[in-house]
Amino acid sequence: MSALKRLSLATLAASVLLAPAARATLGGGIEFSIGQRTKHGGFALTLNHGSFERCRPVGSYAPQRVWVPGHYETRCERVWVEGRTERVLVPAVYGWRHDAYGRAFQVQLQAARWKTICHAGHYENREVRVWVEGHWR
Repeated sequence: MSALKRLSLATLAASVLLAPAARATLGGGIEFSIGQRTKHGGFALTLNHGSFERCRPVGSYAPQRVWVPGHYETRCERVWVEGRTERVLVPAVYGWRHDAYGRAFQVQLQAARWKTICHAGHYENREVRVWVEGHWR
């Protein structure tokens, strides 16, 4: 083992004994991380090998922006529906009557007529499909 690696391992061992948490990086992309996990003296040993991204201080990079393409959305909207009037044909009313000899015959009891119905204005929930432009998030 080379003198540099022995010195690095000795430094690592000393830092484990003296500090509650320690991290050491050796050449060639090897990282040792030892830390105290509980108040009762437990510890963990982590070994990372290979290429890894070094930690950057918080705030040293901006979050990546993502393009959200335009799309249709279905939204529920509350809309006012105006009142209206409606003309409805009420059919004639017929009934049966009997003459003096007991024979039945049909008579018109009420003539056909037009009836006007007024519907009041009201609010209604309607699903509306709207286009949302693309944007950066």
